[in-house]
Amino acid sequence: MARGNLYEIEADINNIGMAGSDDFLDYAQHEFDYITITDAPEYDVAYLLNYFNALGMETGCEIHEGKSIPYVDITEAGKKAYFAGPYQAFIKSAKDLSLDGFVNENTAYELRRLLEDPYEDAVTSQDNDFQSFDHFMRTASGRYYIGSVFYMH
Repeated sequence: MARGNLYEIEADINNIGMAGSDDFLDYAQHEFDYITITDAPEYDVAYLLNYFNALGMETGCEIHEGKSIPYVDITEAGKKAYFAGPYQAFIKSAKDLSLDGFVNENTAYELRRLLEDPYEDAVTSQDNDFQSFDHFMRTASGRYYIGSVFYMH
């Protein structure tokens, strides 16, 4: 099963490009079967930047040591735009939830997925941690730089 992308996103521009596929071996068989660097990281980064732009966040590139490093400025308004759809779906599902539905249907799982999707794209940072994209968006604030992109298979 393919899971998606693991983005290297750093608050410190000096830490960009430090992650490698081998850094995530401890997550193999738990979060994904195996991981590789993407074939088209520039496409994946452009997609992510466009997504951030659609949420109303500023993106761009900063020159660092002769390289153009893409960045995003994570704002509270952008975070609210990111979570607006899942929030509305959560409120509707929770409002309509009955005990029978909670016990016999997939509703509880869907509510959990709306809070933090365990099978979505993920983020790594300097200490090669692994967090869901939702968790990153909840805790991020300010400028972040985007480096390597890995594909989780």
